Amino acid sequence: MNRFLGQWLVFSSLVITLEFYGFQWDKSNYMEQGQSTEKRDQTFLYMPCNCFLPLTGRVKDNKFIDCNDEGIPFVEAQVLNCTLSDVLKNPNLAQLNKFFPFELENYHNEIPGGVQLNMFQCGGFAIGQCVSHKLADGLSNFVFTNTWAATVRGDQADIDPPQFVSAALFPPPKEFNLGSGGSMPLTKDKVTRRYICNASEIETLRAKYQRNTKNVTSKRPSRVETLTAFIWNRFVGLQRVALRINCTVWSRL
Repeated sequence: MNRFLGQWLVFSSLVITLEFYGFQWDKSNYMEQGQSTEKRDQTFLYMPCNCFLPLTGRVKDNKFIDCNDEGIPFVEAQVLNCTLSDVLKNPNLAQLNKFFPFELENYHNEIPGGVQLNMFQCGGFAIGQCVSHKLADGLSNFVFTNTWAATVRGDQADIDPPQFVSAALFPPPKEFNLGSGGSMPLTKDKVTRRYICNASEIETLRAKYQRNTKNVTSKRPSRVETLTAFIWNRFVGLQRVALRINCTVWSRL
């Protein structure tokens, strides 16, 4: 299984992720592949909700989460007349909206999160996740995803339950009002860009970063870690260039 594309969008009221996965299917063994796909779909239900109790609760009075263990919606959808490659070649933000369990542009819901499994006829699938921004940020959402993946794999050693202590360490002011919060339209007056990295280039970077690691016992960086390090390296480099330019201007003055 390969992860082809990860789209990351942040709205004022929702943190969402949409991940696409593909399979290499053997047409001569189609039925067995179909059976394994059905079994694969069932594994998605092993969600680590016991580690993330606020996700299973409900937002009350727009001020707190009632951890009543009502659960989060898990939706399964069949994508018809469209293949995974069609979506990846010509992504349309308005169409991608359908891959999520909530209406993103008009989200006003007491349910703090949801997941939708979108299955393509070609065998690939897409996972759309939504978490209320009142409850989680981007990092929290990644932690949930990683814990979910470890739960499905059965890797208990990789599961590190979160500690919900931020409210005690950083209590909100007594007169605190989050407001209703608005949602950012998907397609109105927005410009989006997509950058595609070749698999061979990513593997070259992974090998390079592994060689540069001083700790010989460290594991090989993942593709996500590699791309994150590469982008951050370029960002820091640009900041240094801007700083040198500013220093030169001030010295001339």
